[in-house]
Amino acid sequence: MLPASPSTLSDLPVETVSEIFSWIHPLESVKLRRLSRSFNACLLDPQYILLNLRRCKSVSFKRIGYKREAPDVELFLFLEGSPHQAAYVTLCEKQLNQIWLSLPFRSCLPAQIGRLTRLIKLNVFKGLRGKIPREIGHLVNLTVLNLQNNALNGSIPIDIMKLIHLEYLNLSCNQLSGKIPVELAHTLSKLTSLYLHKNRLTGPLPSTLGNLLLLKELQLNDNLLTGRIPPFLGMLSQLEYLHLNNNLLTGPVPEEIGSLDQLKMLHLLGNSLFGPLPAAVVELVKQNVCDFAIETWPAAFSEQDTCSRNTLRPT
Repeated sequence: MLPASPSTLSDLPVETVSEIFSWIHPLESVKLRRLSRSFNACLLDPQYILLNLRRCKSVSFKRIGYKREAPDVELFLFLEGSPHQAAYVTLCEKQLNQIWLSLPFRSCLPAQIGRLTRLIKLNVFKGLRGKIPREIGHLVNLTVLNLQNNALNGSIPIDIMKLIHLEYLNLSCNQLSGKIPVELAHTLSKLTSLYLHKNRLTGPLPSTLGNLLLLKELQLNDNLLTGRIPPFLGMLSQLEYLHLNNNLLTGPVPEEIGSLDQLKMLHLLGNSLFGPLPAAVVELVKQNVCDFAIETWPAAFSEQDTCSRNTLRPT
C-alpha cells in the first residue's frame, strides 16, 4: 500500500519545504511565515537562512523598484533585528572584500561589520544613521572607507586609527560632532584623501595632520572648527586641494601655505581671518592656484589676477 500523499504544503517534510523555499527571494519568502507554525519555524532556521542567502546572491533589487542593481545579499547586513543579518556575516566573513551600496532604507552600521575582516573597500552612500561602531577598527585591510551622505552622528571613533592601510577616508555630509581625533594621523600615513566636510566638528585642527605627508585632498569646510590655520599644513607637500571655508577660524593666513607648490584649489572663505596675505601665498595663488576664495582682496593682486579667479571675493 502506497503512503498517503501530503494534502497541503504544511504536511511536507521540513527538509522539502526548506529546499523549495530556499529558491524564493528572502523578501518574498518572509511573507510565507504566516501560513503555518511549521513554515515559520523553517524560515527562521539558521541553516535555511544560510542556504537561502547563498541562492539569492545573483538576484537584483532592480526588479522590485530599487534604483541600484547589485547583489542584494549585501543589504541583509543592514536589516536590523533580522536573523538574516547574522547569517550574512557568517556567509561572507571569509570571502567578501568590497561593499558598495546606497541603502533603500534607514539602518545603523552594525557592530557585526567588524567580522568582515577581508574588506578592502567599504562604501555606503545613503541610508545610515546612528553612530559609527568601534568595531570599524577591526577592518584592518581597508584602503577605502566611504560613509558620505548619511545621517551618522556622535564622534569619530579613534578606532579608525587602526586602519593603517587606509588611503581614502570620507565621512562628509553627516551629523558628526566633537573634535577631529588627534590619534588619526598618527597611524594613517598612507592617507591621500580626507573628507570631513559638512558635519558639526569642533575644536582646532589637530597638529598631527602634519604627519599625513601623502595627503592630496583635505576638505574640512562647513564645520565649527576654531583657532588659527596651523603652519604645519605647509608640510603637506603633495596637497592639491585645501578646503577650510565656512568654519570659525581666526587669525592670519600662515606664510607656510605658500610652500604648497602642488596646490590647485584653496578655499578659506567664511571664516574670521585677518591681516594681509603673506607674499609667498600671493605668489603661489598667482602661479599655481586656479580656484581661490578668501574674504580679503589683497592689494598684491592686480585686476587681471582677480578676474581670472572667479571665487576671489572682496570684503
